[in-house]
Amino acid sequence: MTATEPATGTDLLDAVADLGAALRQSLEASTSTTASAAQLREAAAGIRAATAPLAALPRPYDKLPAVDDMARAVRVFNPVVGVGSGVAVPLDLRPDPAGGGVVARAALGQRYEGPPTFLHGGISALLMDQVLGHAAIAANRWGMTVGLDVRYRRPVPLHVTVRLAGRVAAIDGRRTTVVGTIAADDAPDVALVEATAVFVSPSPEVAARYFAGVRTASGEQVSGRVGTG
Repeated sequence: MTATEPATGTDLLDAVADLGAALRQSLEASTSTTASAAQLREAAAGIRAATAPLAALPRPYDKLPAVDDMARAVRVFNPVVGVGSGVAVPLDLRPDPAGGGVVARAALGQRYEGPPTFLHGGISALLMDQVLGHAAIAANRWGMTVGLDVRYRRPVPLHVTVRLAGRVAAIDGRRTTVVGTIAADDAPDVALVEATAVFVSPSPEVAARYFAGVRTASGEQVSGRVGTG
């Protein structure tokens, strides 16, 4: 298929996900390999050659990808949950029937390392912001983060399945407070990381100002409110 030939939504999404998986595999391998300098340079040249045709077909930053679905809060290149992102886990967030809210499980590799063998603290904050945001969306309370408090109780080990969870704790007008944790999957009651976030739904006037220039792939204006479905 050439760049000018149309692809079905499923074909395009499958291809985006396939490329994202390949990028994640490449990043993980690059942070854990013992290859020689010559092998690394050969790999770098190959990656640059493969990237060139993609770079020749850029998407304007204010136009959403055709595979995004704003009504369902699906952002395919999101750096935490996006299947097309090379830096995403990606987390698969699902409803949590036990505690309410949402939950996900993942084993995080060396590309996220901070202290040796442990998760970088900034990545913990990134993951929690996303998880708590999805918990708000699941309660039909989409908003933008105005505050995020992260408490690091214990280091999060790499290559061990962890449980990430979030639930709405309070609602006050346009403000939604959400709490969550990262814990080992086999010890979910022992928090390694605790987090509290406050999200505020922008007023229609503010949303219009923030997102006035953003368009979907079909050219429609983005209202700014997502995840209402």
